[in-house]
Amino acid sequence: MKGITTYRAGKGAESLTTLISVSLLLLIAGIAGALAMAGRNETQRLRESLEMTLVMADSVSDAQAAQLAAMLRQKPYVAAVKASTRDEALAAWQKATGEDLKAVYGVNPLSPEITLRLRAEYASPQQMQTLAGALEQLPEVEGVAMPQTEFVEGMNRTLTRIIWGLAALCAGLV
Repeated sequence: MKGITTYRAGKGAESLTTLISVSLLLLIAGIAGALAMAGRNETQRLRESLEMTLVMADSVSDAQAAQLAAMLRQKPYVAAVKASTRDEALAAWQKATGEDLKAVYGVNPLSPEITLRLRAEYASPQQMQTLAGALEQLPEVEGVAMPQTEFVEGMNRTLTRIIWGLAALCAGLV
């Protein structure tokens, strides 16, 4: 057919397109990998910083609380334990709220406390609930205060979605 001209890109243009596509693919895969590693490290750090506070019954002395803390220190789920005396609990309350309970009530109304920092592998919401229930069964323990752990799980879900999205984008570029 006369008059019809076809244009074909040179080999240099095809090579450049391939190079750019592969470079983008590797860049996105690298970002996904770095994001996955950073997310895992941050989740681990957050889980290792979660603490549960055991509020002792009024009848428990500071010495009894220290004995319980020593016993809990041996448990596999505990990374660190800190026992606070009644006076330390009062000082922490005053620092946090500015309220002098001893002046209001004439005596220190607070009981000793034990703060447990958990190992990361025991810091899921389900495991913390189970652990809190078991600790509340101890006769010395009046209550257990624990943080909201759902934010860690939510962060994991969000990061997983982002990584899968990046993986799908990589697959689409191939």
